[in-house]
Amino acid sequence: MMRLAPPSFWYRAPGSTAPLAEEILILFSKLYTLITRLYQRTRPAPIKLPIPVLCIGNINAGGTGKTPAAVALFSLIKAYGIARRPAFLLRGYGSAATTVIEVQPSLHDVTQVGDEALLLVQYGATFVAADRVKGAKEILLRGHDFIIMDDGFQNTALHKDLQFVVVNGALGFGNGHVLPAGPLREPLTDGFARADGFFLIGTDQRDVRATLPAEKSVWRADIKLASDAKISSGQRYLAFAGLGNPQRFFEFLQQGLKLDLIDKVSFPDHYCFQPHDLEKLAAQARQMNARLVTTEKDAMRLPQSFLEQVTVVPVALTFEEPESLALFIRQRLDA
Repeated sequence: MMRLAPPSFWYRAPGSTAPLAEEILILFSKLYTLITRLYQRTRPAPIKLPIPVLCIGNINAGGTGKTPAAVALFSLIKAYGIARRPAFLLRGYGSAATTVIEVQPSLHDVTQVGDEALLLVQYGATFVAADRVKGAKEILLRGHDFIIMDDGFQNTALHKDLQFVVVNGALGFGNGHVLPAGPLREPLTDGFARADGFFLIGTDQRDVRATLPAEKSVWRADIKLASDAKISSGQRYLAFAGLGNPQRFFEFLQQGLKLDLIDKVSFPDHYCFQPHDLEKLAAQARQMNARLVTTEKDAMRLPQSFLEQVTVVPVALTFEEPESLALFIRQRLDA
């Protein structure tokens, strides 16, 4: 399974003229919003568990940085004594799982649990479940005392005690339209009403902060190279990535890490790399006397034999005010 690249007009420059395709699709966006709202109103009341459930989601379709935010929150929650045994819960994009799976890297691969799950389990107990309620109940039975949901902001089956929306400062909310005319899963007013707070990642290039509700808290965060990264400044690199917005990764390599990128190859989000893709990448790298470089997420979808010729770039998200965030979480849970 994979996601196709989004239309360019989803993230067109602020103030630019909307193309005809966008104008036409707005009619379908209104229908999508109507159907979604009617569906949500017919859903049963969310199931509440005796342990806290914290959801990290987004209003945009595609990646905004939820998984790095989930990892950072996992560490914060343990560091500040908010919970002793937190666990991750996610649907697992592309996962074939029909039951609740506690992820074991030695037993499960990307087709069974998805690439995000294989990343998260490196930091803590991770459960994949198509049915979030069943997954949460299994986590409770296993003795965990806190659940961090990676995605699920629009899922109403499970009660969330706290909900944070992740916003990428470079992307913002795009053109502000709901699917398919824009990147939004729901109108901003609906998402803003449910959110307890926001994580604004990176430089605010679209004046996102002015859009967010003034009465709700916003925490700035940055994604940086992890301390255990193995990057050579004198090496030529050929970068490739299958992400919702691979250009952001390429910019991070060039502008943030100052790497010498001689070429960049984009694939759709969650792309399942085929042997001919890997052969072409390897041949191109050899021809250019370069080393391949990609993301941790993409590495989860690569065979081990191919990884030997690839530099994987591990990243970490850091909050500017972690103490304030920890206090906010504690106060909301104690309320």
